[in-house]
Amino acid sequence: MDEFIYHFTCPYLLPSILKSGYLTLTDSNFSFERAGMFPVVWLTDLPKPDNMGLLFDSNMPDDLNKTHIRFTIRKRPYMKRWDEWSVSKGMVACLVKGI
Repeated sequence: MDEFIYHFTCPYLLPSILKSGYLTLTDSNFSFERAGMFPVVWLTDLPKPDNMGLLFDSNMPDDLNKTHIRFTIRKRPYMKRWDEWSVSKGMVACLVKGI
């Protein structure tokens, strides 16, 4: 049975994802011990965006609300769990509950 993971985004960012055809890397902003940031794609094994910090304010415009769009991705062996990856990069492991 396949395992799936998820990426949540907002309507504002959707056109650039669809145009490029892939989720782009972004700087992980948790680098404390080393200079610079490490690129990541934020994924989770939770199918619902509840309590993930994606909706910062109930008055947030729908266009910026990252709880509106979910990509479902088949988990691959090369994908790394945040807690393992962050330790290898000298970063603080800060999990919501992730892959």
